[in-house]
Amino acid sequence: MANAQALSMRATTVGLGLLLLAGCEGVIEGPLQPGVAPGAPGSGGAGGGTTVACVVTAGPATAARVRRLTRAELDATFSQLLAQPLTPSTSFPIDTSSGGYTNQADHLQVTQEFADKLNVAAETMATLAVTNLASLLPCTSTGDEVCARAFINDFVKKAYRREVTAEERAGLFAVYQAGRAGADFKAGIGLMLQVVFQSPNFLFRTELGAAAVAGAAPTQLTLDEIAAELAYLVTGAPPDATLSAAADLTSPDGREREVLRLMKTPQARRQVSAFFSQWLGIDRLEKLDKDTTVFPLFSPALASSMRRETSAFVEDVVFASDGTLRTLFTANYSFIDASLAKVYAVAAPASFGKVTLDGTQRAGLLTHASVLATWAQRDLSSPVQRGKQVRTRIFCQPIAPPPPGVSLVLPSTNPTAATTTRARFEQHTSSGSCVGCHKFMDPIGFGFENYDGIGQHRITENGVAVDASGELTFTDSNGPFTGAVALGQKLGNSAEVRACFTRNWFQFALARSNTNAEHCNIAATFERFQKGEAGVRDVVVAVVRSEEFTHRLAQRN
Repeated sequence: MANAQALSMRATTVGLGLLLLAGCEGVIEGPLQPGVAPGAPGSGGAGGGTTVACVVTAGPATAARVRRLTRAELDATFSQLLAQPLTPSTSFPIDTSSGGYTNQADHLQVTQEFADKLNVAAETMATLAVTNLASLLPCTSTGDEVCARAFINDFVKKAYRREVTAEERAGLFAVYQAGRAGADFKAGIGLMLQVVFQSPNFLFRTELGAAAVAGAAPTQLTLDEIAAELAYLVTGAPPDATLSAAADLTSPDGREREVLRLMKTPQARRQVSAFFSQWLGIDRLEKLDKDTTVFPLFSPALASSMRRETSAFVEDVVFASDGTLRTLFTANYSFIDASLAKVYAVAAPASFGKVTLDGTQRAGLLTHASVLATWAQRDLSSPVQRGKQVRTRIFCQPIAPPPPGVSLVLPSTNPTAATTTRARFEQHTSSGSCVGCHKFMDPIGFGFENYDGIGQHRITENGVAVDASGELTFTDSNGPFTGAVALGQKLGNSAEVRACFTRNWFQFALARSNTNAEHCNIAATFERFQKGEAGVRDVVVAVVRSEEFTHRLAQRN
């Protein structure tokens, strides 16, 4: 395990061109549109920029590497191998999030705690496997050496996601023999499986190619490596038999064929939903701590319903509709149950299902309770958090943390005072060192004030009319708006939002951050989507067809 841990690479620094904003000690990122220099009108800059050439560079930027399976990938791998739903990683340490995503290769290390938990899981999974061994064996003559060797050739090939070498077969057979000595066939297989499930060959995915040596030209991944990369990206699980047998994965058309096939599976729907969950930051929804004296409807069960709604909505738009960001940000329907019906103040459906919502109150992802509750505080809404999330996650314009010494505590609430959350935030951030940064977050966040801290719609707060007017600045969609529905319409038509989305998908797909120098390459890869001519499914296909997906730079160590 120590050797496997050493293979985890250091994080890649996001080399972005940053535009310093007057009066703000933090920074906000410059333009996302290739070919536009900082400060160009509509570029995300401050005005007065110039057009620059956009040059697509040749060759991949991803280094040859090994990638540890994430917790979710481990669960999916065990489930597929043992042909039953399994979640052995629930006790594992939480995967480190980088850039909002938990699959980033440089951050997936094997700590001592992780190794200890894997040891326990390996024993548990091995015991479970031998209790149903007949369904896993490729032979009927159980109990003999021939069958044990056949099991190694068949099952371990699936576990390692490649052919098993002669040396590996010999070593695993020796472990089988040691386990069987003084016991029986199942004991031998069980001990051998414990070794397999803790092997780096099982825990790590390689992206080394056949000739990834120092000083070598970019190398193409092997067929097994491409199959594994494609399967885990599209389904979050190992390759199935059809993909493992595919012989034309070095061809973009061959990869596209397999992507389109796999996209029809339930696993692909869940994988797309998982991406959106991390992109929007709602993957921590069930861990939210809400004050139930302020929000009596909130509970862990309601949080699960919120997540279920967003997952079902995303899957419906992506797989049953046009899959565009415009629809994701503007559709006036969703999927709810009785508990969410109370939050939305609509008639409860007979069971979880699709409903049409009041389009003046609810339209698209920004008005989902999952997003509104996550982008809020424990006991109230949060214009700052909501505005910052739109700025950073939707427009890819990071804002630095507040400078040291700045008070983050709002003025205390006076129960008898007729005031609103907006008024309190305006009082807190309207002067001093707070002004510089908050002017880029709060005007956006104020547009969400028609929703409380768990997403319930409101027109008054403490007896005072809510002001949900907001404004977008430093984007390609500048201008005033009122309410999150109107904001969603702006975002749904924004080229910068589409560009940001593709950068996020690129990071998720390749499990690494991307740099400012890659903006032109990313734009070229996802050209149709960035023009508004394609949906999310086309984004998946585009990255899998790219050379970046199948080639790696020589390993630096």
